[in-house]
Amino acid sequence: MAIDSKPQTVPRYFLLTEEEAPDGPRCHDYVGGPCAAIFGFTDQAAFDVFRTGVDATRRPYPLLGVRLARAMELPGLQLVVLNARGPHETTFDAATAEAVFAAQKAPASPLTASHRLSLGADSTAYDVQPMDACGEEKDEDEREETRAAAAACRPEEVPRVRSLVVFHRWHPPPMPSRSSRQNAARQARRRSPGEPARAGRQRQEDRLQWRHPIRNMTLRHRVERLFGPEDVRPLNERFKVLGVFNPGAVVVGDEVVLLVRVAETPSDERPGFVGLPRYDASGDAVVDWTPVAELDCTDPRVVRRESDGRVRLTSISHLRVLRRPARGDPAWRVGPVFLPASPIEEYGVEDPRITEIDGRYWITYVAVSRHGAATALASTLDFITFERHGVIFPPENKDVVLFPRKIDGKYVALNRPTAKTNFCRPEIWLSRSPDLLYWGEHQPLLSGLIDWEAERIGAGPPPIELSSGWLVIYHGCGVSDQCGGVGEYCAGAVVLDLFDPTKVLRRSSTPVLRPIADFEREGVVPNVVFPTALIESEATLKVFYGAADTAVGVVEFPLSSLLGSLCVAFVGDYPPRKCGIATFTHDLSTAVAKHASNECLIVPVDDIDGGYDYPPEVRFQIVQQDRDSYRRAADFLNFSSVDVVSLQHEFGIFGGPGGVHILSLLRELRVPVVTTLHTVLPNPDKTLRRVMEQLVQLSTRLVVMTERSRATLREVYQVADEKIDLIVHGIPDRPFADPNFYKDQFDLAGKQVGLTFGLLSPNKGIEVVIKAIPEILRSAPDFVYVVLGATHPSLLRNDGETYRIGLERMAKELGVQKHVVFYNRFVELEELTNFIGAAD
Repeated sequence: MAIDSKPQTVPRYFLLTEEEAPDGPRCHDYVGGPCAAIFGFTDQAAFDVFRTGVDATRRPYPLLGVRLARAMELPGLQLVVLNARGPHETTFDAATAEAVFAAQKAPASPLTASHRLSLGADSTAYDVQPMDACGEEKDEDEREETRAAAAACRPEEVPRVRSLVVFHRWHPPPMPSRSSRQNAARQARRRSPGEPARAGRQRQEDRLQWRHPIRNMTLRHRVERLFGPEDVRPLNERFKVLGVFNPGAVVVGDEVVLLVRVAETPSDERPGFVGLPRYDASGDAVVDWTPVAELDCTDPRVVRRESDGRVRLTSISHLRVLRRPARGDPAWRVGPVFLPASPIEEYGVEDPRITEIDGRYWITYVAVSRHGAATALASTLDFITFERHGVIFPPENKDVVLFPRKIDGKYVALNRPTAKTNFCRPEIWLSRSPDLLYWGEHQPLLSGLIDWEAERIGAGPPPIELSSGWLVIYHGCGVSDQCGGVGEYCAGAVVLDLFDPTKVLRRSSTPVLRPIADFEREGVVPNVVFPTALIESEATLKVFYGAADTAVGVVEFPLSSLLGSLCVAFVGDYPPRKCGIATFTHDLSTAVAKHASNECLIVPVDDIDGGYDYPPEVRFQIVQQDRDSYRRAADFLNFSSVDVVSLQHEFGIFGGPGGVHILSLLRELRVPVVTTLHTVLPNPDKTLRRVMEQLVQLSTRLVVMTERSRATLREVYQVADEKIDLIVHGIPDRPFADPNFYKDQFDLAGKQVGLTFGLLSPNKGIEVVIKAIPEILRSAPDFVYVVLGATHPSLLRNDGETYRIGLERMAKELGVQKHVVFYNRFVELEELTNFIGAAD
């Protein structure tokens, strides 16, 4: 079995060395170059082969990590595999894992080189292939240089390694077939030397899909057990209530209405037999008594015939309506019963979800029969009478929830196909429909990660619409410690894009809810929290859930404690560097930080050796002309608690031709990027156009300050209008004062003043104003045009003061030199506001 390596799934790594420090080992610099390598995994199966040494069929493979360590002559290697949340549960040294996890929170110098490791099918040879910044393989000469450097690297020059840490990026799309991967590899080898690799676009899409953690997920408030089997009577005296759980919930008028699943089991007991209930053709509940010896009874919910493998439920379920006032009387009143009514429901109806759409309540529920678990649809206006619409998702498909409104003219649903497959565990899919009855455009949305949702995941309550996106609570099931047992069920949360719900904006890295209370940990199926309903009330959420497949629980908490505060990283210039972008970044980050729930950190770009004496909010510094520095910044941001990056883009402040180095950072980021474009060139040269085109592709949103810039993005760079936000450039909020008060300070008394401020560069239209001054003077002879600001550093570095001298010469040739005043210096905020006050 070959473990293929893909650019978009290449993780990062670092080496941890022994240190004589009181707190034990700490994170050293990322080690790049020929003495180390990176593993790439295409999916969970490949990862498991690496971790365990066997594949899904138990076929053995060599322990690749150990063999690689021996090949690299790194003594004392211990392998610790990490995911986005911390160490994977392995048999490796716990103290080392904890030290690595602590180091992950505040990494030192990140990776300085990128490689791809290919392992042959016989696992006896490896080839380290260097990758350039665009994801393309280096040419043969560069590869030969790397091999020569590797050969010259003596073992004693390599740090004594305590742990090799592999960070793995998980992706929701299913693993492609082996043949498709081989075809892709052949196509890549056939690529002509001048043709760009496809990895850049793929990595961009994966970055936008990266599931950044939702923080503050462990807060729990007012946990309550609403009711259990002792509170509900059975429909038939021959049965007893086993559990009351997994409710749908909605507010109807001034009432809270629940539609709960009631599971019943035969009250009789026959030694040596198991009673398997079902509904017959007449709608009556009957029991098939089956010898225990014929059944596999490992799972308390289902049994399996040893002879033919067929599955039967040990209970049979129907749905009941419960009501109580939203305020006041806490007693629940029992309403109508929703019973199985067709052969497709002969084993019961289960797990309803309720969504209000256009004043009607739509109910998705699981219809269980000998054909499997299908999802059916019903609707009601009053929860007294119901209209059934039949099966909308055939077996095996469960956990279907509807979005409360159409998106792009179509209804949208989340669902969980559960057909048996060795390719992946059950995943959440997204589907669309024109009428709620016929569904298509199916595509995978969420895969289970590891640990608490490794076995399966499924949608919980219907999504609710927030300003930040669609909030979806889902359940995840971990792998049981016992063979054939049921793992722990927890709840997670994810935020999807409002306009395109296939895009995952944020995702919980730890459970929102997990079994803690006794009634959640003890019951028919222990250790289960299974959310199925959500009611939003002002700034709080009530989540209704099934507890241990026995009772109904509810937990209420502030919405803010679920989503947590927003952590924004600003990338650009920053004071004390004297630059207009630095001032803008400072003002913007200060305004964002004023919201109590927001946290801001700054990653500035240094244009001088040693950088500047920055304030504490600066957490990482980029060296302008060092491309590896941009990659290290991406690593820092990826492993920080950053929700979004605000990039302040101006040509000249980033390194490389046309500022190309910033693309190295953007390609590696795994969080959304909002780019503020301070300059949008309508006629860029070839280099600047290429940089801008990639910049807009790698940005989640683009902010411009003028309508003209928005039009340029649309017409020149073919950017979709919905990706662009127009936010005009602000000015300091100062009390109004008579402009003459400020004009006196600058010898402008009695003048009509026009002002352009900021770094002087050819893209601000200053020539246009100067050429218009003769015409202006005919109607306003006292007009003065003030040009305030130092020459742009990049312009000064390349052309000196040529541009400024040209403007002065133009004013002189037009005879308006006395009406144009240049201030060739950077001004602080206080003086700038005085100039603005003097302007008419």
